[in-house]
Amino acid sequence: MQQHSSLQAILIAYHNDPPNPLPNVDPNIAAIAGDVANLTAAVQALNQAIQATNNKVANIIDNWPGANANAPVPVFTLSPVTAAVDNLIDFSTKHGAQLYKTGCSSLPTSFSMNAAGVLLFQREMLNRVKAMGWDSAIQGVIMFANADGDLINVITDFGRISHASILAGADRFINGAQHNQGAAQGNHMMAHSITSTIFADKQSQFLAYKLRYETSPNGSNEKIIVAASYWKTIMELTLLDCTVTNSVLRNDLCNVGQFCINSNGDIDAIIDPVTLKYTQLYSHQEDMPDLPESLIAAFKDNVDDDNFSKYWDKKHSDFWDGEPVMANITLEQILIWAKTKFNLLVLQKKWGGGQIQGNGGYHWSQGPS
Repeated sequence: MQQHSSLQAILIAYHNDPPNPLPNVDPNIAAIAGDVANLTAAVQALNQAIQATNNKVANIIDNWPGANANAPVPVFTLSPVTAAVDNLIDFSTKHGAQLYKTGCSSLPTSFSMNAAGVLLFQREMLNRVKAMGWDSAIQGVIMFANADGDLINVITDFGRISHASILAGADRFINGAQHNQGAAQGNHMMAHSITSTIFADKQSQFLAYKLRYETSPNGSNEKIIVAASYWKTIMELTLLDCTVTNSVLRNDLCNVGQFCINSNGDIDAIIDPVTLKYTQLYSHQEDMPDLPESLIAAFKDNVDDDNFSKYWDKKHSDFWDGEPVMANITLEQILIWAKTKFNLLVLQKKWGGGQIQGNGGYHWSQGPS
């Protein structure tokens, strides 16, 4: 029994203080070996973390636009919105909110519903339309078929289409399949842009004509502005004078040389009445194809400034010689050249010996050819 107790005591002592398995190894080296084992485990864990990070980076690179060889090829566009022009815009995103702000914002130049500002108003609205994609085939916010079945750009040819035709065509994004798509959004933004561009004190002039450009979705009391009809209404109120007959307008424009003589050196005194009368004529669905040549000849022969006359003498020769620069020349381009050439001569003090007559308001718009 005593022998058993001694053996038990030996086992307890062995458990509490086991012998060194490497009796000939310095205890310090054994401790270092333990540290190495711990470091090895830490390095393995670090390598696993690095591999996980590398996998994440590789995934990001694989999904980066243009990195995937199988990714669709980007389509060239001139503005962000036209990259997916016919898609619904998510206005809850930062990009969508910015597009909405841009689309609804006023045009660069405020419009006072004065005939002299019509061409600039049209040009700036066309720029907005193209930038926002409202003229695309699917959106068609400004493109409608008239009674003859011709597709009409309402911004430039509003006189060739009736309000009834516009409202009928717009029904597709008021009540039809596109009522909750990009076309409806484009129509809404364009209407806001028009309103914000017109001087507030002029807006009362077209509020009385709401029946022309407002419509309601089926079964609703909500009023929606049809932007194209809204535009046509404003152009009509600005330009149309029903008491002026087409023959009177044509006769006045045939006497464009007299406008030049009466201008007394003020080019705006030529540009404004010509713009007004021609736009009125065009709004009556009439045209005057010989007006560009008549205006060039009038600038050549009836403006009392040698430098200006020489400039237009060259243009007149180019016109009859069929030079490419004069091919399909428009009245608007001729008026831009006239204003710009006048500004240049004034700036160089070559206009009328430096004696400026008229209102003296000069503005650069486009360099002459």
